[in-house]
Amino acid sequence: FEFLNEPFGKMDAEIVNAMNRRLLPLVRERHPDSWIIMSGSGWGHLDGLLEADIPYDPRAIATFHFYEPFNFTHQGATFAPHVPVGREWGSAEDREQLQSMMAAAAEWRDEHGMPLFLGEFGPYEGIDLAARAQWTRAVRREAERLGMSWCYFDWATTFRVYDVSRERWLMSMRHALIE
Repeated sequence: FEFLNEPFGKMDAEIVNAMNRRLLPLVRERHPDSWIIMSGSGWGHLDGLLEADIPYDPRAIATFHFYEPFNFTHQGATFAPHVPVGREWGSAEDREQLQSMMAAAAEWRDEHGMPLFLGEFGPYEGIDLAARAQWTRAVRREAERLGMSWCYFDWATTFRVYDVSRERWLMSMRHALIE
């Protein structure tokens, strides 16, 4: 079970924390052995996790979504028209920022004693494919280095790794995810 996916707006940290605490015993009544995924507020992004007070449960996993820097991963996205195009990623500073942010997530995990699931990450399809693969590989490797499970977003739409019309992987993205 995942209680909330990308809560935002009025679903602030206080409300999301209360919802997680309220829903956990309700699910446990009928599903005592099921795994439960819980996130923080703020679209489920890292900042939301860092301010979350997710209740501990031996079969619960904390999650967050990672799209940083947003002005790289969402450039050209029709649903984010305010993000300018042309941002590159891969400098030493970019990589240090990635490591720092992922380390903050791992520190939260260690402090709370819960497994951590990187539930979404990916760059928009309008970005140069080589740049998308470079960012994806770096995020995936960092998550694995820090002992986090992960799930790429998404398979075959606007953050795709697979070309449905040609029925084949975008090979650079496949290699970024599965070396």
